[in-house]
Amino acid sequence: MGISHPEMWARFSDITRPLVRRHPVTLSRFIYLNEKWLERIEELDHGESTAMLESLYRRMSESPFHYRHQWKAGQILIWDNNIVAHKAFPVTDGSRKITWRIIVEDYRRREAQV
Repeated sequence: MGISHPEMWARFSDITRPLVRRHPVTLSRFIYLNEKWLERIEELDHGESTAMLESLYRRMSESPFHYRHQWKAGQILIWDNNIVAHKAFPVTDGSRKITWRIIVEDYRRREAQV
């Protein structure tokens, strides 16, 4: 079942999430943007929300904030999924790319649960 599956969208359509979050380790604040999931900012009316989101997405798409990795055989790339907006691009030169998602357990959450 992919993300575009209508039943999946229906299950998650009423979920609200904070726009500003805290990093689980550093506790620094960051803006959590996701064009696929984020429809509006609840605290703003529809027009203000749309304008704010368009402005944020436009700013995020500016090239000073981009890094495009040039893959070489045997490389590994790791990023903090909490604060890095990322997009995968298909391999176009006929080579093969293997992608694994690894989640590192947050020691602070574990200690808080003890």
